[in-house]
Amino acid sequence: MEGISWKGGNSAEIFKRISKDSGISQIQKEEFKNIFRLNVVTKHERYLGLPSMVGRRKISFFNEIKLRGLSKLSSWQSKKFSCGGKAMLIKAVVQAIPAYAMSVFKIPQGLCEDIEKAISRFWWGSFDTHRSIHWARWERLCHAKIRGGIGFREFSGFNQALNAKQGWRILHNPESLMAQILKAKYFKHSSFMEAKLGSNPSFVWRSILWGRQVLHKGLRWRIGDGKQVKISENNWVKNFEIPRANPQPSLSMEAVVAELIDGSNKWREDLIRTPLPKTPRPDKLVWHFDKHGIYSAKSGYQLAVNLKSPDRPSCSNISKTIWKVIWVNDIPEKVKIFMWRAAQNVLPTVENLWKRKIVWDPVCQRCCSMSEDVFHALVGCKFARKVWKLTEFYEEIKVMAHQDMLSVLQELTMKRGKKDIE
Repeated sequence: MEGISWKGGNSAEIFKRISKDSGISQIQKEEFKNIFRLNVVTKHERYLGLPSMVGRRKISFFNEIKLRGLSKLSSWQSKKFSCGGKAMLIKAVVQAIPAYAMSVFKIPQGLCEDIEKAISRFWWGSFDTHRSIHWARWERLCHAKIRGGIGFREFSGFNQALNAKQGWRILHNPESLMAQILKAKYFKHSSFMEAKLGSNPSFVWRSILWGRQVLHKGLRWRIGDGKQVKISENNWVKNFEIPRANPQPSLSMEAVVAELIDGSNKWREDLIRTPLPKTPRPDKLVWHFDKHGIYSAKSGYQLAVNLKSPDRPSCSNISKTIWKVIWVNDIPEKVKIFMWRAAQNVLPTVENLWKRKIVWDPVCQRCCSMSEDVFHALVGCKFARKVWKLTEFYEEIKVMAHQDMLSVLQELTMKRGKKDIE
């Protein structure tokens, strides 16, 4: 009955429609029309802002999401927002616009990239008639704050994490109407985690299976009786590694964990020496990256981004906690972002402009004694020292050797404390 839609109202009145180009023969249309009292329409309407049917030209279906985001950004271009204000608008408004559609459908990659490019131009101050320097790549801005980024969302990864949430609901709410319908059509004789794409699948099902990739990497079995879990194929220990077993006994590749448990609900010591939960319970799929075993879009997003870029460095191997020296302070957001730019060496110093071939000489134009990098501009230059002399941090600043600004901030925090920094 593809091509037929019900637009629900109250119990007394239900509008039922069938599309003219639904792919159903004319005879079948007449039969459906007479049996269900359907009205023939040229196209289906939207439901809750989303298309009720998605064709092959998916970009055109979701282009409205892109236009809404671009409209917001263009309306803000003429206003003088601080970097803190821009960050708030991006996170609270623009990145929230496609969230509802992303929770149901896999948004085309090209559309996600277009929105990200528009956000990046807005962040760095580029206009249609004026192009600014993008001092850091978008991927760098999308790192979590504790990993050296601003915390913007990478749209494709966030989309996949939200689709994985639908798969999680199918697993843990099998009695829901959605789960029963999908099971009857796509995995009648198997589990959701083993389900195939099938023939002529819907776009929603394709999206859910795309999100399931995250679940495959993040789910593990919590052992109860061990009857559902295969020893060599399923993730069932916390570190995702198969426990060390005695090589003497022979177990088939299809062996389940129940074969490692004796009648008194204890591990067979000749096979395995990993502790067994004290309270017996049924085998259950839990989310590895949450202490309660519950999936969240936040942890799923981090895993989805790591799956997309597995070799991405984590802020030059610097400890995650060191970045907290910037973000935990109770100071204006624009000041925090300036500190972040200094720590990441993305300020328009003469040396950075020289590297981009904008100026001819990297030497500081104030003291004319050495190259103007971030440390020299903010700390080392004799003119900067005169400013520091007016503060209570001068004694610490004057003995500092040349180093990166993140180390400077950390050293000041250790010596003077968080309150003095604020």
